[in-house]
Parts: sequence; structure tokens; C-alpha cells
Amino acid sequence: MNDPVVLKTLWMLRFEKMKKNESEAAWQYQELLNACLPVLGENSLAVRYLKQLVTEEREHEKCTEELIRICHAAHPEIGIL
Repeated sequence: MNDPVVLKTLWMLRFEKMKKNESEAAWQYQELLNACLPVLGENSLAVRYLKQLVTEEREHEKCTEELIRICHAAHPEIGIL
């Protein structure tokens, strides 16, 4: 499997999967945060960590979106997935 287009496509699929996973993780942390916030309060250590996790997962999602954009720009032969 030395076909460059196939390898580039596989990387693109990997980035798409990463984006999906990061997005799902952010939503799951957000749901947990929403459930914990009324009970534990804004200053709870758990709430602060959950907020940080939501923020980090959203940043990871943005990074994977940028990787996908770069792949599309650099390798239009891959096509739109």
C-alpha cells in the first residue's frame, strides 16, 4: 500500500475520526458539568476540572478541523469525505 492518494485518504479519515471523538468527548464532559454544577457549585474542584476538560476537548476539535483543512488545501486529489 504505497499509493500516496490512498495513504493521504487514510490520514484524512483518521483526522475525521479524531474530530468526531473530540467533539463527542467535549459534549460528554459538558453534560457531566451541567449535572454537577448545580449540586457542587461553581467553585468546586470537580467543576473547575470539568470546565477545563470541555475547553481542552473543544481546542482539540479545532486542531483536528485545521488538520483537515490543511489536508484539503494541500491535497485536493483526496476529495471531500
